[in-house]
Amino acid sequence: MSFFKQELLSVFHQLNELMEERNQELRKMGSLLLKKQTLKIVGQMALLLNSLPFSPTSTMDLDTVSKLDFWVQQVLENLLLEQGMHLESDPHLIWMPRNTQYDKILNLSLVEVWVASPEDVIASKYRFKRKKDEQLIAKYLQAFPQQKEKIIKRARGK
Repeated sequence: MSFFKQELLSVFHQLNELMEERNQELRKMGSLLLKKQTLKIVGQMALLLNSLPFSPTSTMDLDTVSKLDFWVQQVLENLLLEQGMHLESDPHLIWMPRNTQYDKILNLSLVEVWVASPEDVIASKYRFKRKKDEQLIAKYLQAFPQQKEKIIKRARGK
């Protein structure tokens, strides 16, 4: 497992612990408890967390398409900032193909983490064809030329 992945998983473990502590406080106050949060990671961070035959350019943005509890989102943002990362959690600004495939990489008592498939991430990047993503798309298609037609269809929303 890469150092980067270990570091990110450590952040999610810390988040889970802080949520458990917060729930103990909320229980004492008779308030509603925090519910289990599901994070769906997309974008370049998802590529870094998957095993690929090439190294994607690293990113410091954690893109999610998950609606998080406000308190949880704030805590996660702070934990990521401590590691030099940034949370991008505006799901309405992120497009992923319909029926995007996710793999569960972590299941804790209050935090569950899923990572989008590389094919769907590349399809999302292919759809917008931003200059900054051209090299990444080319590397992916060079490594997986048989995926090109599937990615084009996914990028068109089919």
